[in-house]
Amino acid sequence: MQILLAALGFLLSLYLCRKAGVDRFTRNLILAAYFLRILGTFFLFEVSLRGLPFLERYQLGGGFWNFAWDSKVYDLYGGQVAQAWRAGNSLPSLGPEWPFVIYTAILYLVLGAKPLCVSLLNSWYLSCTAILVFLIIRRSTDDIRSARRGTALILFWPSLVLWSTQLLKESFLLFLILAAFHFIFRYWERADAKRVGTILSLAAVSLSVFLLSIMRGYIGAGFAAATGFLFMVTAIRRFCGRPGNKLSRFAPLFLAVCLPVWIGIFFSSKEMLGYLNPSSPKTMIRELPGYLGLLREGILYQSGATTMDPGIRIKNLADLISYAPRGLTLLFFAPFPWEWTGKNSAKSLQLLAGMEAFLMILFIPAMAKCGAALFQKRGVNNLYLFFFILLIAIPLSVAVPNLGTLFRLRLQLFVPLIVLIASTNGFITGCEKPSKMIF
Repeated sequence: MQILLAALGFLLSLYLCRKAGVDRFTRNLILAAYFLRILGTFFLFEVSLRGLPFLERYQLGGGFWNFAWDSKVYDLYGGQVAQAWRAGNSLPSLGPEWPFVIYTAILYLVLGAKPLCVSLLNSWYLSCTAILVFLIIRRSTDDIRSARRGTALILFWPSLVLWSTQLLKESFLLFLILAAFHFIFRYWERADAKRVGTILSLAAVSLSVFLLSIMRGYIGAGFAAATGFLFMVTAIRRFCGRPGNKLSRFAPLFLAVCLPVWIGIFFSSKEMLGYLNPSSPKTMIRELPGYLGLLREGILYQSGATTMDPGIRIKNLADLISYAPRGLTLLFFAPFPWEWTGKNSAKSLQLLAGMEAFLMILFIPAMAKCGAALFQKRGVNNLYLFFFILLIAIPLSVAVPNLGTLFRLRLQLFVPLIVLIASTNGFITGCEKPSKMIF
């Protein structure tokens, strides 16, 4: 089954690359990265399963690793839910990560209770994500080098390669984020599109943001707010007499984004979990609509010391705003160079985090160039990306100092940021000659 899944993923990647019109060089990158992830998935699973002498301190056994200990949790809970469904019994306690537990249980019913099979699907998702990245960047720039570089960075981003080998939801979430961007831009740019294509685009947007909202509520809220920003920009352009899409096209998009976000947050609320889990107390349905405020509550819930700044207490919105500059610095650039080789029980992972921090430092000129391009050109798609990044950076600036610099939440910011920089040609220097540049 595992070999079959790996082969099907390769054929799917090749087919989608050709269907999407990905150039040959980028297609080869996508296929090479797919093989790298597949080999890494098999290798790490077998090492932990057999207890081989490689990174012994990180092994949990059974194919799992302590740097991704929640993989074992998903496997345990997902297996219990799958067994309950087969036997027709009531569901066991699902826990706060119930959406991915349900996802794992469904795959266990289809593929068997094999965590390696679920992990292999991450390589499928990242190949699709890379194709979407390429298409989004090409919408904003004619420079093929920008699309190639942006796609390559996401394909070979160090920690993303690592997390894609584990039974984790990061690869799936990134695929949903890029799919939402792709179909939002596709709908918004095709004013004269056929009705069937419009409906399918809006349906894909709704499904993506709904799944994102039940798994990470603040991501759904970011899409809802960015969609409102898109309306504001379009309204200003029309008021000033500049050409642009009709405002009548905004209403379907607004409903396709914001309604699934509200429903997703509703389903992910603690009260709603009471209806899914028979052992939890029930509450009145009329109390649930107030959960659109979950984003702010989730940020302030930490309200204790951070692991990086033990003296910091975030108890209200003013504390959050005052801490934001420090938190954003940690979010983008921590761990700092003097921390890369410090005494740490997870020294290897600290070095990996340092590698990513070094990449972000190298990106500072590209980010500056990206900011200048946004100010000059004001492309709607790029402004949408920028506003989304800005919104999710606020909660992540608190989460990362609490949960660690290599924590997987950072990818939800870094991947859209790389797409934005590439879309504004931020990775291209003025001295380069297109005829000699391959990558």
